[in-house]
Amino acid sequence: MKHKTLPPVEVLHECFQYKDGYLYWKERPLSHFGSPRAQKISNTRHTVGSAAYGIGSNNYFILQFAYKGKPCSFLMHRVIWAMHHGEIPDNAQVDHKDTNPQNCKIENLRLATHAKNMMNSSMPVTNTSGVKGVCRSPTVGKWMAYLSHKNKQICLGTYNSIAEAEVVVTNARNKLRQEFANNSSVRK
Repeated sequence: MKHKTLPPVEVLHECFQYKDGYLYWKERPLSHFGSPRAQKISNTRHTVGSAAYGIGSNNYFILQFAYKGKPCSFLMHRVIWAMHHGEIPDNAQVDHKDTNPQNCKIENLRLATHAKNMMNSSMPVTNTSGVKGVCRSPTVGKWMAYLSHKNKQICLGTYNSIAEAEVVVTNARNKLRQEFANNSSVRK
């Protein structure tokens, strides 16, 4: 997914204060606006110390503000990462380690490729077994362990119990995905 280029890090620091995974408004300087009137309107609307974010699609926090005289919106976790570490490379995404899009604490964020970000996904809502990577085989009547890797579905075998299948898929996921392995069977 291609993300919009963020404003320069210096501009972000002029707009926002980071505290415990959230961003709050600062009084923005005149250089951000075309006129003193526009500055006054914005700084009145966005009072110093108030929350600078709202909830966008998929429960991600977003920031909406004018930049270079135009309204724009950015994902808050990307802004937080940039404020702490600088520019985000074009081919990188900012991943939430715990898969919670509203946990934007800097220690919960990391850079990832699209593929690695997908490895860290939560259990799909279509899962009916309650265990990520395990389903009941309708033809054999056993539990099948599976996972996706490099855009391919890998069948890890069928097992008599759901617990056996869970151990196999967990071990395979840990080996193939390492720090991006998400073995949680919790839907988010």
